[in-house]
Amino acid sequence: MTEVTPIDGKNGRKAAASSATNKDASLDGLTDLYYYVGNGTVIKSGHQTSDSPDFGTFRDSLLPGDYYVYVSAAPQPIPEHPVGAFPEIFYKGTTLVVTAETPDTISLVLARRVGLLELNITDAQPSDSIRVTCSYEYASFDEYRIMPMGYRTTPMPITARSTTQFSEFILTVSYLTITIEYLDRVSHTFKSKNLSAKVENNNKTTITGKLYPDAPDSPQSQFNIKVDRTWGDSPTNINF
Repeated sequence: MTEVTPIDGKNGRKAAASSATNKDASLDGLTDLYYYVGNGTVIKSGHQTSDSPDFGTFRDSLLPGDYYVYVSAAPQPIPEHPVGAFPEIFYKGTTLVVTAETPDTISLVLARRVGLLELNITDAQPSDSIRVTCSYEYASFDEYRIMPMGYRTTPMPITARSTTQFSEFILTVSYLTITIEYLDRVSHTFKSKNLSAKVENNNKTTITGKLYPDAPDSPQSQFNIKVDRTWGDSPTNINF
């Protein structure tokens, strides 16, 4: 079964708390903020970490004109080309017209740029040998344009969080192929099962099912898919 529900950031990956005293409460758990301003090329940029007293506020001055502002945030530095999965990324891009009437403070509310993929193999045992990967995940993330780039040339591992649960943040907003490789308990040979599920921003996609037959002669159980398209309610507010 696949179920999509809002995600709240509490997925077994505890991020460092921010030490900034004047930050917005929605920044709790985030450690890195990236700020870019451009008009075709990058004009200004900034990177804040959670030990900054101004964490969550970028102060800048711009000449009158039209600009595009990009801000992204995460509970760890955002890798350009990660070996494993991306962290939980929040982002916002907006146009900005600077005039004499432009307000001194502009607030941006960042939205999640990732979904959470969770696979529950309900009959898995500690002695089982199970490996889960996904194909068609993005290979890199451009912090200036806050957009993903390219696809990975090899399947990305999905981390085992327990004996029965595998999960990872996913940047791709599209259908993934999830491959489960496992050692059959009867034949003691490796087998594989491919599943297809869509992962969407700010939603959790849950796949639940069994791998092993209940008896030697019974067929293997199937994985069922269900989608709940309710959006989460965890905005991140950035002032600059």
